[in-house]
Amino acid sequence: QHLRRSRGQNGPELQWKGHGATYSTMAFEVILKLQHQYWRNVNYSWGRLSFFITMSLLLGSLYYKINYHTVAGMNARASSIFISCMLLGVTNAQNVIPQIVRMRAVYAREKASNQYSAFLYNIAWTLAEIPYLAVATLAFCCIFLSMVNMAVDSAGHFFLYWFISLLFFLSVTYFGMLLAVISPMPQIASVLAPMVIGIWVSTGGLVIPKRMILRQFIWIFWTNPLQYALHSLTTLIYFCDTAKPECTNGVANLGCLTDPLQCPACDCPRLEDSTQHVFVWRQIRFNRTLRPERIPYDILALFLFCVVFRFLTYLALKYMKHNRRA
Repeated sequence: QHLRRSRGQNGPELQWKGHGATYSTMAFEVILKLQHQYWRNVNYSWGRLSFFITMSLLLGSLYYKINYHTVAGMNARASSIFISCMLLGVTNAQNVIPQIVRMRAVYAREKASNQYSAFLYNIAWTLAEIPYLAVATLAFCCIFLSMVNMAVDSAGHFFLYWFISLLFFLSVTYFGMLLAVISPMPQIASVLAPMVIGIWVSTGGLVIPKRMILRQFIWIFWTNPLQYALHSLTTLIYFCDTAKPECTNGVANLGCLTDPLQCPACDCPRLEDSTQHVFVWRQIRFNRTLRPERIPYDILALFLFCVVFRFLTYLALKYMKHNRRA
């Protein structure tokens, strides 16, 4: 009481700027916190793994060791890649939206108390998805590819298929996060996700081939992460070097293109129901405009989609009005 009523001079006014902990401490804590949240969120993490395993068994049974030496079998095998990417991608984008909406309230509370920054929260959300999605994708690839008999000729092909699939699923999941952050209400994000993915499906290169897309709308094709995944995965599965010495030997033995007797040592598969006995790879390359040298660029494009979606999510998390409310 004596101190409160005394006429002493006040000290300097306290001004609190920035965060109380160091940046490295905050980064460690928020990343660990998000990892714990994902680990404890059994319905989301285990539910996704269960769904991936279920879909691998279902699609693997549907396309079990399908004969791709016919036109119908070739198209069906390519469709299995498309269906797996589409179903799992849409499910990831839709399921992540309610999770981010719920965690957005926690972010607003901790941001109001100046506990963590928007950038660190964005990094933590990015890293939290990777291990669980990687395991789920690996489980799917192990079951689905072995049943359909794709990418099983070498470990390199298998893990490349898994890595490309993981990048695509990550990009679609991060796109769902972006929609959850930019939408004031989760219902808006749930409506936008299937609309945008529907456009991706239509311009992915399978429903409408690239050569049939109007020049005015070709930019939709090149801004579509689905087409990069489909192009690289389909090329990986079907590619066979028909120019090797056992086949056409460059251009020295062009008769091999239509006559198997001209190159009996060539092991590249052909279409059995085709009168010209064309190679499977040459036919699907023409139908889908495939180029094997484009695979590294497809991987780079999928990675850039992940980066762009996360950067836009950070901007929305930091500057959009409904995310700055205390």
